[in-house]
Amino acid sequence: EDSDDGGDDDPALLGDGWVPDPVEADPRNTSRSRKSNDILSMLVHIYGSKELFVNEYRLMLADKLLSSLDFDTDREVRNLELLKLRFGESSMHSCEIMVKDVADSKRINSNVNTTLEGNKR
Repeated sequence: EDSDDGGDDDPALLGDGWVPDPVEADPRNTSRSRKSNDILSMLVHIYGSKELFVNEYRLMLADKLLSSLDFDTDREVRNLELLKLRFGESSMHSCEIMVKDVADSKRINSNVNTTLEGNKR
């Protein structure tokens, strides 16, 4: 029989370079979270430094915030919290302020519209 029958032991099905978690791995730290740390490390390496990566993220976040009226600030707050764990609170401070400003603006806009609608009645 042909040994390349596409069975479950096919390396392509297991994923290239898949390695089981080491025995001493922290069970609270999933392989997915370790993988995201690896991806961040790879991105930082591509940009050349942590500062360049954070600056590029800040610029891309600003573009996203300015180009979308229905931006999901809750999701971005979660992302920022994770990035702050990795890069430090001070590195992500300007990003945090941008997201907070957009969230505050959405809240104020909603309150003004509600008040205006209430006055029309």
